[in-house]
This record gives sequence, C-alpha cells and structure tokens, in this order.
Amino acid sequence: MLDEREEEKKKAAGEYEKAFANTWKTFSGFTYDFEDKNTFDDTPEEREKFYHQLLNVKGGFNFWLGNYKDSLYSQEANEEAYKFWRKNVLKRIPDSKKAALLAPEYPVHPWGTRRSSLEQNFYEVISMPHIDIIDINENPIEEVTATGIRTKLGHVEADVLILATGFDAVTGSLAQLDIRGTDGQTIAQHWKNGVKSLENGFQDWIVSQRKVNGTAHNEPSQEKQETVQSVAVEA
Repeated sequence: MLDEREEEKKKAAGEYEKAFANTWKTFSGFTYDFEDKNTFDDTPEEREKFYHQLLNVKGGFNFWLGNYKDSLYSQEANEEAYKFWRKNVLKRIPDSKKAALLAPEYPVHPWGTRRSSLEQNFYEVISMPHIDIIDINENPIEEVTATGIRTKLGHVEADVLILATGFDAVTGSLAQLDIRGTDGQTIAQHWKNGVKSLENGFQDWIVSQRKVNGTAHNEPSQEKQETVQSVAVEA
C-alpha cells in the first residue's frame, strides 16, 4: 500500500496526471509500452535478463505489453518469449502431467494473443495433491449426472459444478435492446451472421468499450479516450 505522505508528494508533483497523459501514447493504455527494439537485437544473456525483469520483478502485464516490440508480431520472437515463460512456470508445477496441460512444450496459440491472467498463485494451488485436471479435449464430458460428471475416463463425483464456459457479456445485453437502425433492423438482426460495427443503420449510436474493440488495453484509460473522441465526433 502506498504511504499516505508519499501519495501526497506524488499528487503535488503532478505525477498521476503525467502518468495518465502518457497512457494516450502507449499501445495498450498503460503507463509502459513495448521496448523499442526487436527480440534478437539482444544477446541470449541480455534477453534472459530482460525477460526476468519483466516477468519476475515488474510483474503485472509487463511481460505481455512491455516486451520486445516484435513479440506479438513475429512467430520466432513469440516462441522465444514463450520458452522463458514456460521455463518459469514449470518450476511451479512439480506434477509432469499437470505441467503438460498447463504449460505445454508447444503452445496452443501464440503467447499473448489471448487474454493473459494476472494470477499470483494459480499454479501452486492447482499443484495441490487433492486437485486434479481432466483435459476435456481428450476426454469430453459425456454426461452430467445427479452426483457428478462422466467422461471417457469414468465418473467424477462432484458436490458443486461451476460453469466457467464464458458469458455473453459484451454483445448479449446490447442485442436485447429494441433499438432499430435506419433500415428498421434491430441490433440482434444486424449481428445475426456475426458481430460487426454498427455504422450501417446505426451511424449516430456511439458505444464505447464494446463490440469489435481489442482487449489488450487498460480499460479505464481507453474508456476516457473513447468518450473524449465520441464527444468530439458529436460536436
């Protein structure tokens, strides 16, 4: 927790305003940005030191959005970052079967192209002996019974099922609104073949933080930017 006197000093010096102003200039809306060089501009030793600083010292999203500038654009660079991430994670997963699922040798998608987790002790918790993992890609759920779940591996007893399959949180609420465009279509009809921007028939409806925007960003700072830009457009 920041010391109250230290916080007052930062406020008086305008550090928070400076930090927020900087978020308008970065890729993700955070106060930091990609390193202005490519992965293989550094030696292996320099890369190792740089990766360690991002992942283990700075933490947060630094390894994702403060990495080398080609880490999300070059397959080779991405693989280099993943190898370092995996090497660190494997130290935290003593069980080889769990490790193969949670940090596979070959990633199922390029690292950082899906939402990264801000976990702190996930791998330590999942490594507890009373916790098991079943890969439903290999062993699909066949049936939910009165007492648990049946897969190819057999029946798993369960007192509680938590359905973490994703939620229709972005487009769902909008599609329920009976707002119609200039062509008479509802939003749900407009999106029946997939989500797309609302320009066609909804030119004057501006909705921030929705639809087809990216997710590799700091939402509070982007929300303000979109609001300011929307007001400018309306004006």
